[in-house]
Amino acid sequence: MEASRAAFERWRIAPRVLRDVEERDLSIQLFGQRLPLPSLLAPIGVLEMVQREADLAVARAVAAMRMPYTFSNQASVPMEHCAAAMGGDLSLGQPNRLGPRRNQARCSDISTVVLAD
Repeated sequence: MEASRAAFERWRIAPRVLRDVEERDLSIQLFGQRLPLPSLLAPIGVLEMVQREADLAVARAVAAMRMPYTFSNQASVPMEHCAAAMGGDLSLGQPNRLGPRRNQARCSDISTVVLAD
């Protein structure tokens, strides 16, 4: 743990003023895919309280933005439907929270597993 902290403390934010920013590239390489932004959507549970098919709307939105999406175990729509709405784009799953839904995740083209607690 101390080695990890020491390595992290060596990183510094270095402002780069007066740089040409006419062409910016925020893209990153993540899990073998090129993504336009260095961000992902964390799991959001109980979206149906906002709108009945909000989970599908979120899945379509993140697919349009080419963002990774971590499925929630509290989703009101089956993850297969969200994966289909994403059209095969990068989707993530939380195995420790899927429980009996693990087989469902395998059949849903979840490309990457997220370990979260």
